[in-house]
Amino acid sequence: MIGRSSILLSVVAGLCAATTSLALQEPTLTYAFSISTLENILGTTSADGATTIVATANNGTIYGPMLNATLIAGLGSQKAFKNGTYGTIGEDTVWKTENGEIFEISESGVFGETAVTRVFLVSGEEEMQLKKDFIMCYQPPSEANSVPAIVDCYVVAGDDVYGEDQSTSALEARIAKLTGKEAAMFAASGTMTNQLSIRTHMKQPPHSVIADYRAHVHKMEAGGIAMFSQATTHQLVPSNHFNLTVDDIEPALQLGTNIHIAPTKLICLENTLSGMIFPQDEVVRIGELARKHEIAMHLDGARIWNVAAAEIEQRGLDARKEEDLQTVLTELLEPFDTASLCLSKGIGAPIGSAVVGTKEFIARAKWFRKAFGGGVRQSGPMAAAADYAITNHFPRLASTHALARRLANGLTELGCRIIARVDTNMVFFDPAPIGLTLDSIMARLKSLPIPIQVMRERLVVHHQTSVLAVQEFIDAIREMKEEKMAGQQPEKEGERLRDDERMVPEARLRKQAALGY
Repeated sequence: MIGRSSILLSVVAGLCAATTSLALQEPTLTYAFSISTLENILGTTSADGATTIVATANNGTIYGPMLNATLIAGLGSQKAFKNGTYGTIGEDTVWKTENGEIFEISESGVFGETAVTRVFLVSGEEEMQLKKDFIMCYQPPSEANSVPAIVDCYVVAGDDVYGEDQSTSALEARIAKLTGKEAAMFAASGTMTNQLSIRTHMKQPPHSVIADYRAHVHKMEAGGIAMFSQATTHQLVPSNHFNLTVDDIEPALQLGTNIHIAPTKLICLENTLSGMIFPQDEVVRIGELARKHEIAMHLDGARIWNVAAAEIEQRGLDARKEEDLQTVLTELLEPFDTASLCLSKGIGAPIGSAVVGTKEFIARAKWFRKAFGGGVRQSGPMAAAADYAITNHFPRLASTHALARRLANGLTELGCRIIARVDTNMVFFDPAPIGLTLDSIMARLKSLPIPIQVMRERLVVHHQTSVLAVQEFIDAIREMKEEKMAGQQPEKEGERLRDDERMVPEARLRKQAALGY
C-alpha cells in the first residue's frame, strides 16, 4: 500500500510541471506512469533485502525504479527511518523502515527533509491535439521549477473527510478568498460539484431548475438533477442565440401559484458556454431578478478561469498577481449564491473541482459529498497540484485565447464558417461552405504523421497546445480544399454532407445557437 502511495506522489509531482513551450517537442524517454498504471504496482526485493518500486504499463512494459529522489521525512517516525535498512541499485540507495512498510529511493543515500521526485509522462506527439482541455503529458521541470508543494502535502497529509488535510484546507481557503465567498469545498470533478451544489440548494420537491437548453448540468451530467435532486429542468432557448437574458427567464419563472408546474427554486447559468463569455451586465440583471423572487443562483464555472483571464487582459491587469485575480473572480461570482470551478479544464490540474458558497451551505454540501461517495481522504496531492496550477498555469490562459483566434482566422480565410464567437480558447467551425465534411477532416487529421485529435466541429486550445498543431490543422484543411477544387474526392465511403434540412429540429436549434459542451 505504501509503495502505491509513493508511485502516486511521483505521478502527481510530474503532472504539475507543465511545459512552457508552444513548439512541438520531440518525445522524451522518461519513466512513464499513468493513473491506470497504479493498479499494476509491484514491489521487488533486491539481493540485500531492500525494497524498490517498479510499475507495469498496460502493454506489460516494466518501468522503474524511481530515480533522483531524496528520502521523504515525516511519513513515519524518525527512528524508523534511521534504523531502517537500505541497499543499492546502481548509484541509488533504497531505504525502507524497520517494519518494511515505508520506503523511497535516495540519490545520495542521505536522509533528507524533502523529496524532489522525477517520474514524468512522456512528452511529444500529445501536444498535437485540439480535443481536450488539457493532457497529462508534461516535460520534466528544471531543478528550480520542481514542485515541493506536492511533497509537503505528503508530509502533513491528513484525512480530508474530517477536515484534517492541510493542503486541501489551504486550497479551499485560497479559492474561497479568490472568489469572495465564505467557504469552499474540494471534490473530484466538475460534474460532482455541480450536482452537489444543486442537491444542496434543493430542500423538498416539487421543485425545478431553470437552465439554458445546452447547459452541461442538464445535457451532460447523466440526468443528475433528476436522479439526485428529484427536480425537473426548465430548459430555455436564448432568444439572441448566444446567452439567456432576463427577458428569457422572467416569463419562465414558476412562483408556486400553478399547481401543475414545479416551482422554480434555482437558476443555473454557465460561463463560458461554447467558449463564449456570458455578458456580466446580463448576469447581474438575472441575479437581481432571482433575489427579488428569493430564487437561488448557481454558476457552472467550469471555464470561469478563462473568463477571468480575458477580463484581466482587457483591463490591463496582471494575471500573475493574486490580488488582480481575486478582484476579477469576486466580481464575476458576486451575483451567484454558489459556483463550481473546475480545476482541470483550463488551468490543467490533474484532477479536481471546487464549489464555493456560504459556510452554512458548504457544511451542508459536505453531507451530500459523503453520501455521493465523493469524500477523498488523502486528497493532499490532488489539492497541491491544483494549487500549483492556479499559480503557474492560470497566467498562460490569455495566450491560449490568442492561439484560438489565430486558428479561427486561418479557418475563416480558407472559407470555413465560424459558428460561435471566439471569446476564449474554443473554436466551433463548419467546413460545409468549402465542400468538406467533419468526418473526412477527422480522417485526414488522424492519418497525419503526428495525428491531430479533434472533437468534430469543436476545437479546444489549452496551455500545452503547440503553435505547430494549429498551423498543421490549418494546412490540412487547405490541402483538402485544394484537392476538392481539383476534382478529388476526400470523403470516405458512407460519409455525406449534413445540411440543416436533414437535421432534426433540436439539432437545427443546436447549430443555430452554437452548441457547446
